[in-house]
Amino acid sequence: MRTLVKLHNASPFVNSYFDDFIRRDSHKGFLKSVPVNVKNLENELLLELIAPGFEKGDFVISVEAGLLKISANIKSEAADLEKANKYLTKEFEKVSFERKFKVGEDINLELVNAKYSNGILLVRLPKKDAKHNHEVRNVTIE
Repeated sequence: MRTLVKLHNASPFVNSYFDDFIRRDSHKGFLKSVPVNVKNLENELLLELIAPGFEKGDFVISVEAGLLKISANIKSEAADLEKANKYLTKEFEKVSFERKFKVGEDINLELVNAKYSNGILLVRLPKKDAKHNHEVRNVTIE
């Protein structure tokens, strides 16, 4: 059994064949999602999401019945302020995103924790031997 599986909103065919077209805004060239690294350590899985420019309060992380959801929503007043600025060139943009991962039964959902520092969100998923927990739980970000 796989410990952590990325979930996509589109069908597997679309994901494999059109991945770049779905994830990128073709006329601006920026990602609509954030890249993630997943490390399988001895006692935990460690997710590293690169998300510069966000505030700790922009993120929402929840775990429920084997599904880990990580999202960030850009507040409309911040987006309006950014649009009002007159850029000479603009090659990146902070956008709302959501990532979903199916979590294996060997992860202790009660002990999931997160820390946001220097533009990187670290989410720790400790491994366990106990029974799987089916309760909904929001994760506090340090």
